[in-house]
Amino acid sequence: MSGLLDSWRTRALFRHLEMLYYREPWPSTTVPRLTPLLLADLIISRAREAALFQTGRPLAAPPFAANQTATGGHALVDVFLIRSDIAVHYPEVPEAYAHAVSNGRPFIGLVFGYDALNTRFTGRRQARPALHYYQDSRTAPLVHLMEADVTREYNSAATHIAPVVSWVRKILKAQRK
Repeated sequence: MSGLLDSWRTRALFRHLEMLYYREPWPSTTVPRLTPLLLADLIISRAREAALFQTGRPLAAPPFAANQTATGGHALVDVFLIRSDIAVHYPEVPEAYAHAVSNGRPFIGLVFGYDALNTRFTGRRQARPALHYYQDSRTAPLVHLMEADVTREYNSAATHIAPVVSWVRKILKAQRK
């Protein structure tokens, strides 16, 4: 498991150095004709990915760290840059660089936090996805904490999908004003 973790961090470091020294943009995918359902589907499908799950942070809700410290900045974040009717998805960005990749523009960050207690099965802390919406780097984020799912499927319509669609709809509506 640690070999995979190291490869994700190495890939993120490589991308950051390319961005810093060679002005190469972080690899991204554009999502045209953006709708709340389409963006929510992309977010939930990324929540199922192992890379973000393995590099979670101690708490899901606090704002992203501005730099790497002993207490934060090390988790990998998926950044969804929101522009009018399109979104640009930047995968596996180190938490400390999320604001740099967004370049001051509004974005949604998907990160995992280990603050949900799993009393039903083991009583241990369990990772759960957290969505952070930043209008800019100076304001506190609007946070949506998804319910933890032991299977990491996040396919419950009432528990996972509908709340994310509703939250994304609210973000996109505010963005378009």
